[in-house]
Order: sequence, then structure tokens, then C-alpha cells
Amino acid sequence: MDLPATLHRRFSLQLLLLVGVSYVVVARLGERGLVLVLALFIAALPFLLRPLIEPLQREALGALFLLLVACYAETIDTAFGWQQRVSTVILLMGAVYIVQRRRAALEVLYTPVGILLTLFFVQQALNALALTEDDQVRVIENRASILLTALAIAVLVRQPGGEKLVPAVALLAFAMSVPVLLREVNDPNLLYERDLLFVGQDARAGGFYRQPNNAGVALTFGLAFAWTLAPKRSTLLLIVVLLGAGIFCCASRGALGIFAVLALFGTLAGRLRVGDRRAIAFILLALLPLTVFRAPVAAGLVRVTDALQGHVPAIARLQEVIVAFSGDTSELTDDDSQRIGIAQQAIHAIAERPIFGHGTANFFINENEQRSHVQFLEVLGENGLVGGAFYAALLAALAVAAVRAPRDLRLGALMVFGAWFLTNFDNHNIVDTRFLIVPLAYVWGLDAKREPDPLAEA
Repeated sequence: MDLPATLHRRFSLQLLLLVGVSYVVVARLGERGLVLVLALFIAALPFLLRPLIEPLQREALGALFLLLVACYAETIDTAFGWQQRVSTVILLMGAVYIVQRRRAALEVLYTPVGILLTLFFVQQALNALALTEDDQVRVIENRASILLTALAIAVLVRQPGGEKLVPAVALLAFAMSVPVLLREVNDPNLLYERDLLFVGQDARAGGFYRQPNNAGVALTFGLAFAWTLAPKRSTLLLIVVLLGAGIFCCASRGALGIFAVLALFGTLAGRLRVGDRRAIAFILLALLPLTVFRAPVAAGLVRVTDALQGHVPAIARLQEVIVAFSGDTSELTDDDSQRIGIAQQAIHAIAERPIFGHGTANFFINENEQRSHVQFLEVLGENGLVGGAFYAALLAALAVAAVRAPRDLRLGALMVFGAWFLTNFDNHNIVDTRFLIVPLAYVWGLDAKREPDPLAEA
């Protein structure tokens, strides 16, 4: 991909300036400042994405819809005590965009990913009607909104220049929480009344997403989309540092692990792709101390995090990941035993009703209505082996679509799919939360871009 067609040389400076101003806004105005931060990012789009100004202007409604979905702008409803006003407006924008691009929407639906995603949601809706005693309407409305969101974003990818515009807008949307996270880190209760799980010494920042683990997921998605843009090294390094700082602020261990895997895979795969043998040798030599001298390297990182704990108390959670890297997984296992136990309970509950499950949105593993924390277990628990088969087929189609992406987009597509797929192991909201569906929609759009026009052949 030609660099000038994606990001210009002033992108890094402008992004830093935007993050700095947004930090000051949140520090002065608190959660109500989120509206101004959102307005600043929207106003900055033409400047940050100047090489993409043509598709940005032509697909302005779709790009704005994507930005609002990916940054989780509906959190503004919470800040002002509104009843889903912003959320409703966002969905209406997506619906209008689909109507405007209705021919392209039909083409996108008529693809393997589109058909399988639709079938998966249809079986979830039917399963809810048959097995879920309460909230069937809410479940159906939710899945319809998720499908609408994914379709609108996939259509945006399908448009000329959309394969570059979508990653650029998504990256900025996910990065929008970084200045908020940086401000929250010393006062995690600054913006929202946290759930009881995230108060006291374990309080963690959540940014626009309110929930720290969701913020971590969003930042890993942002890193994956950054690779799709193929920026120059200095710009990519800045993006990694900014998003990585956000990961430390929200202290999400799962996100930290996925972030590290993506960064390593992207670096190695990028070097292998261009055939730079000296760069490959350098990377392998750089990794040598991390493998042969894992224990002292981990000990050094633990000392660094010890020094930071006075400013970021929740960083102690990340220490356990570092210690596990050294080879000692006991501390991480002991602290995370609740999730392991939850997964075991989920497996037992799945065995009770293995064919059709317990009902969509009706799978709770104990009397406290806890969920499994793993999307694969969630699908099996809700929809049984029938739903699992539909979901497996969808995953296979997405993987094939990523592998078959155009050569200059393939690494980015694999990174985006990989980030989304790995999150299935650490999140149970993948198919019922709109911002989490953005990576799937991007890969779907790339697949639709490759497919011939079925209407033209008819």
C-alpha cells in the first residue's frame, strides 16, 4: 500500500496534539467533557486523514457512524442521564446509510460471511423465542442492531477507498479513550460510578467504554487496524506507545497479552513479507534475551511496575502476567482461579443441555447470574451444538476471507481477525456489543469487495 494514500507526515504531531488537548478537556470538565472530546476528534478527521479526504467526504455519514460506534459514544447517555438517545441516533444513522447504499448492502449480504452471520443471528433469535422466558424482544432487537452495525461498516469498506478509510477512522475512534484513560488513572472514579468490582485498590480506568476490560479490548483492536494502514515506523511506534499506555491504565491482563502477541506477530510478519533478512536477524537477536534470560528480564520489569504502583495501583494486576512470562504461573493462576472455576462451571452447565442450550441471553452459570467470560462457551451454553456449528462456520468464513484479502491488505486483515478471534477467549460479549463487531465487519467488507457483483450477473 502506498503510504501517502493512507497517512501524511504530520499525522503523528496532530494526533499527539489532539490527545493532549483532550486530556486537558477531561481534566477540567470531567465526564461532561467527553462530548467535547468527541467533537474534537470529529472536527480533526479531515486534518488527520487528509490523504483520504475524497472517500471521507463521499462517505461522511458512514464514517461518522463508524466513529461513533467504535468509540462507544453512547456512553454520553450515561454522562447526561439520557435514556438511549445517543444510541438511538447512532442506529438511525446506520440505517440511513444502508438505505443510501442499498445496492451495495445487498451485494455485501450476498457473500459467505454475510449469509453465515445472518443465519447465526436468526438461529439466536429463534432460540430465544423457544427457550428464553424473558426479554425475547430485547434479544431480537439487540441482534438486529448488531447485524445492522456490521452491515453498515462492511458496506463502507466495500466503497472505493473504504478499505483504507475504515481502519483509519476505527484507529482514531479506539484511540479516543487514551487521553481519558490517562486522566482517570489517578482517579478511576472521576467519570462514572463504578461497579463494585472496580473500586478501592482495584479501581481501574475505563475511558469511553466505562468498563476497563472493554477499554483494553478496544485498544488491541486499534493496534490491529494500525497495521492495516501500513504507516511509517515512527508513526507506528507512536501508535504502539499511546495504545500501550492506555492498556497499562486500564490494567487489562487479557488485553495486554493480546496486544503483545499482535505487536510481535505484526513486526515479524511485516519483515518476512518484505524479505528483509537483516531485519529478521535483528528481531530474532533482540528476542533472544527474552527467551534465554526470561527470569532476570521479568524481575527487571517487576521492579519498574513496583515503582509505578504509587501512581497506578491497578498495575499490580499486570505484574502477574510478567511473572508468568518468567515461568512462574502460580501467582497468576491463584489470582485468576475464579475465571477458571467459572469456565469449569460453564462446561458442566453446557453438558446439561448440549443440543440447543439454555436459550439466547439465558446462560448463567450460578445463582449470581455470572457469565462464562469466554465467547465460545457462551455460544454453546446459549445455543448448544446447533449454535456452535453456526458460529464455527462463521469463524471459518472470516478466516478464509482474511487469508484471501488483497496482498497489500492481507497482513492487516489477519491482524484484525486475529485480534477479534483471540478476544473470544477473554470476553463473552463479542456478538452482542456493537463496538466489538467492528473487526468482523471490516473483514466481511474486504470479502465483499473481492466478490463479483451478483446483481450484475443476474
